[in-house]
Amino acid sequence: TVGLREKIILDPQWMIDALSSLITAEMFIYQNPAIIKVWYAFKEKGKLTHELIDAIWNKNEKPDFHDNKEHILLVMEKLNIIARPMSYTEDGKSVKVEDYYLAPCMLREATPKRVICQQPDPKDQSTSVLCFVCKGKFLPTPIFHRLVGACLTLWPIAKIGSENQIYCGCCVFHLDQHHRLILHFLGHVIFARVIGRGVRYTSQSSKLCIEARKFIFENLQNITRNLGQSLEFEMHIQCPNYDADSTEGLLAVSLLQKHEKAVCHSHDERHIHVSQKLLRLWFEDEEQTVMEGVEEGKGFDAYENEEDASMDGVLSTSIMKGVTCPDPKLLCQILQKSQQAVFSSQSTLEANCLSVELELHDETPADGNCFFEAVSSQLRRLNCIVQKSPQELRQEVAAFMRTNKVLQTSEGTLHLESFIYNESFDDYCSRMARDGEWADHVVVVAMARMLQMDIMIVTSSPSSGPENIIAWVVGQTAFQGDPILLGHVWESHYMSLQPIGSLLPEEILSMDNYSIQLYKKALDAGMEKVYNIRVMVVGQFGVGKTTLIKRILDQPVHINEKKSTEGIDVHKHCCKLSLDTGEWIQQVEDSYQLYTLHRLHKLLSAPDQKPDITQEQGNITEVSSQTEKTPELDATKSNVPSTTSVPDQEVQSSTQLSIARGDEIHHVDHVDKETAIVDVPQNDTSIESEKKIDTMMEIIRLVNENADKLVKNIENYAAVSVWDFAGQYPFYSTHQMFLTSRAIYLLVIDLSQQITDLIKDDKCFLDAKGINPRQVLDLFQIWMNSIHSSVKSPKDIVPVILVGTHVDKLLEGSRKEVIDMYFEKLRNTLREKPTIRHLMDTIAIDNTQPDPMLEELKKRIFELSKQQSHWGEERPARWIPLEQAIMTLKASGTKIVPLSLIEEINMSGSVKIEDRDELELFLKFQHELGTIIYFR
Repeated sequence: TVGLREKIILDPQWMIDALSSLITAEMFIYQNPAIIKVWYAFKEKGKLTHELIDAIWNKNEKPDFHDNKEHILLVMEKLNIIARPMSYTEDGKSVKVEDYYLAPCMLREATPKRVICQQPDPKDQSTSVLCFVCKGKFLPTPIFHRLVGACLTLWPIAKIGSENQIYCGCCVFHLDQHHRLILHFLGHVIFARVIGRGVRYTSQSSKLCIEARKFIFENLQNITRNLGQSLEFEMHIQCPNYDADSTEGLLAVSLLQKHEKAVCHSHDERHIHVSQKLLRLWFEDEEQTVMEGVEEGKGFDAYENEEDASMDGVLSTSIMKGVTCPDPKLLCQILQKSQQAVFSSQSTLEANCLSVELELHDETPADGNCFFEAVSSQLRRLNCIVQKSPQELRQEVAAFMRTNKVLQTSEGTLHLESFIYNESFDDYCSRMARDGEWADHVVVVAMARMLQMDIMIVTSSPSSGPENIIAWVVGQTAFQGDPILLGHVWESHYMSLQPIGSLLPEEILSMDNYSIQLYKKALDAGMEKVYNIRVMVVGQFGVGKTTLIKRILDQPVHINEKKSTEGIDVHKHCCKLSLDTGEWIQQVEDSYQLYTLHRLHKLLSAPDQKPDITQEQGNITEVSSQTEKTPELDATKSNVPSTTSVPDQEVQSSTQLSIARGDEIHHVDHVDKETAIVDVPQNDTSIESEKKIDTMMEIIRLVNENADKLVKNIENYAAVSVWDFAGQYPFYSTHQMFLTSRAIYLLVIDLSQQITDLIKDDKCFLDAKGINPRQVLDLFQIWMNSIHSSVKSPKDIVPVILVGTHVDKLLEGSRKEVIDMYFEKLRNTLREKPTIRHLMDTIAIDNTQPDPMLEELKKRIFELSKQQSHWGEERPARWIPLEQAIMTLKASGTKIVPLSLIEEINMSGSVKIEDRDELELFLKFQHELGTIIYFR
């Protein structure tokens, strides 16, 4: 681990390429007969020898992998993709570490039933079967592979003769010379059983079982957390009357610990078990009546109820008080309290928001549509399934009032007509439907009822206390969701609010409080708002994912080309997207570099200011975008750290750049190319720590050379990155590393297949029973579950667009009907399941030719991106130079650098991360984003 801390992998995809080069080396191997035997040992048994590694990663064919072999293998071990197994020596008295690796993801051999269901010899003893059950009833196979990898580092593997007892979905370990652990995986359950060979159970037996239980449970937590998965596990004991090759007869440990006896209803005739007998050996360390992990766990299952968890950026229930307004008249009275403070209402509103831990979420134009703009903004903030534009909301609420003149509330019957004066109710509704017409209190009440969501309004009243400054408009009785949060300036303006800290990245909020505060401190020195669009294309092998991507990116398509993606193919900075119009534009040469330099120019040329920069960040590498704000708009911000934008006209247009160093401003007139430019050969993938590389001076030189270009207005756009995931089974182990909630998913399916057709690539679904053929429908649900497992909280939505290909193979006259029916069948299989909320749209594409539906697909990607919770989150501006330096190294072909070099580059800049802890936070955050691989 110490060696891992000393180096940073700049391109995580490079690790995938390294594994892919091993998995897909079959054609290369046939040209080297001497290693065919060791290749098949890897392909069939997962046995990876140094002889095979050296042959594939040879100096001529794979120089970058060859030169960094030791570090790559260390990282793979750290990620539990491979592991060096241990085994007992022939005399059985000591343990040795084997001189090869095991890769669980390569195993294909089904587990013999005698291994899973073996009956102990009369002289042997067996525990009950302890089950780790995934609550969502879905467990990605790579999770079990990683667990086996972790177990291989702790326990010797059992053998029959010279053959390891490791199979597809099962492994047998020695806990000591007399106790064996059988670990296997079926469906969504991991089973564990300990057998004592020729011994009666003792306190040592109990100790071994308890240690095994804790190790498995803790590693499942760590693996899922490190992969960004939100899977939750419960422990069960399987009824002894069932064989362990079934997922039936599971009894929850939490109930067994509370009751002396348990009834099993899984058989035709129910029967009773003594709880203590089932729990024996596994749980003898626990006297509590609560399941382990609820109290001790610090991960995703540390709390029984979501409400028990509190984090920065979440609205506290203690501040959600105020006056409930069942009718427009009372709402009007509450809002009128702020009338007397009309001249200071803006500042008063800011203070009131701060007192209840809220801040501005979105600017809303003062054009008479502000209420509808604010509500639309809130629907995006809350990631609601149904999104509405301000114009749609206006028209729909007017129509709602026409047909719902009488509303039933907890206070009784409410007649909306009774609050309208000097005009008929129909005329009133027509007026409210017109663009620019101010929304009044009747519309606010109607909007809450139409959306079935509560609305919380913070007023500009000068009075103190929630009961004086907050008005609640009830959307439905006992509403359990997050409310719409609005700020209101009397007779002037509505605005969209959010809990303070909401725009902090989820990766930061999941860290300890010290890291969160350190991040906020960095923001106080200057921040940028980040927008990114990452498109993940997933689905079955051979359905046309790569062709679809080429169509989207307007790249040449060769229909007859049969080459498939291996691993993950990432298209970096392949195009840009206008944030104003949504137009997709091919990325021109050097535009990305120019854009990032623009950010640096803004930062470096205003040393005494706190720059407010808007950045577009795409996929593994960050891409920036600058949006200028007028002083008038900045003045309306509430409870946001003060920042200052530097107008373009104030930026120096000469080639001389002002650089801040300490308390002085230095002017860089010239940078010596010999010292500033680093020539890194493409094949030189590691950099010696003692080698001087003044990357920061190179960046400054580039800023100076492009100063004239940088002062011009830069178009407001986002960079789009597209990830192409291979559909073959061996790559699934690496896919889980990159599935993220920070993406739009295109789940591609072949419309010419029936949903009941079996998958041709029958190696896609493996557990302890080996190859498990699945249908097209199964793969659709598996991908939906995989995407769902990446969410951070139960309320999160990860947008999925279901894209049907091979439209050309459908009968032309009935295509629309067939397509609609196909999509509806798939959607219906998700009814009553949590995954249904992620499926946002369905689109059919003809990949054989340019299809007008491609533009509709691009439009939906942009619309869904704007609705994601991380859209516009805040990042420290002083992180820009180091971020750019890392990208410069990447662009040069550098794959691995020593940590000392990153520290040196950081300190060589004029704008630097001064604090060592903040630098650690920067690197940790980049690791969590998938930008780099860095182990602390």
